[in-house]
This record gives sequence, structure tokens and C-alpha cells, in this order.
Amino acid sequence: MSFVLDTNVVSEARKTCTKVQAKNRPPARCASLHPGARCKRIRQAKRRNMMNNEPLAQIEREVLGWDGVFKKRDEDGPGRIGVTGYRYGDPEIGGPQIGHVHDDGHADFRFPREVRDELIRSGRAIPHPAFPNSRTTASYRIGSAEDVPGALELFRMNYERRKERNGPTAKVG
Repeated sequence: MSFVLDTNVVSEARKTCTKVQAKNRPPARCASLHPGARCKRIRQAKRRNMMNNEPLAQIEREVLGWDGVFKKRDEDGPGRIGVTGYRYGDPEIGGPQIGHVHDDGHADFRFPREVRDELIRSGRAIPHPAFPNSRTTASYRIGSAEDVPGALELFRMNYERRKERNGPTAKVG
């Protein structure tokens, strides 16, 4: 399938744009000039999300299998990216979070400062992208199935810490 781009239409569209819009608008890729361009970006975004669905599902299955863990979903998290938080305790009264996973494929964890610093120093975690100077928050990028064991290790560390601090809880589910 091909199409012919009328340069008069492009010129006319550019005249009605602000300078910023014109600067950020590729000539033949503008959604108003070429409707397929927008659909392609949407398809690419869905494909990226699909790539992360299975690793995120693996993490969820494993973490929810641990005694006392439940999840809390927030569809409208930071940057309009959904977030699934995993907590330890009673879902009726809540409990401390052991970590959360953003739909874009990164997980965040809170650890004591020394633990966080060692995880980052050893390469098992990275500083939080939005709060790199945080004293307690570490992140882990989940891009494929190979990243799942590393993320699960961090969830397990926090789970064991919370379980020790809060005591055992009945299996939720």
C-alpha cells in the first residue's frame, strides 16, 4: 500500500502549527496527514507492553504464591503508568509493601540504606530513575524473561525482612 503526499497539504498544515508543533512534527508522519503513523506508534507501544506481559505475569504468580502476600493495583500511577504493588499482611487492614512493578517494566523496592547501597554497588539493582538520590529506594529493570530471577531475588529479600519484622501471617487467597 502506498500513498501520494500532497506537498501543498503539508505546507498548509505547517502554516497552522505553532513553531514548537512544526519542529516536533515530522513532515510525512504527522497523524493529521498520515493516519497510519499514529496507529503504528500505538502498535509499537502495545508490542513493547506485550513483551513485558509474560515476565510480569511470572513475577506476579511467584510472589502471590508466598504466604501472606497480596496485591494492590493502581491503574493511574506516576506518569499515567499502571502499578501493581505487592504487600505482606492482611488485605483487609493492609500491610507493608515488599515492592511494586510498573507496567513499563521496572520494579521498585525500599531497603535499609546499607542494603540499598550494596545492591546498587554490586549491580543487582539500580538507583530509582526519578529519585536517584533516595537513601532507601532501589529499582530493577524487567525487560525479558532473563530478568525475572533478579527481580524475584529482590522481592524475596524484602518479603523475608517484612515477615521477620511483622511475624508470620495466614495464607491469603
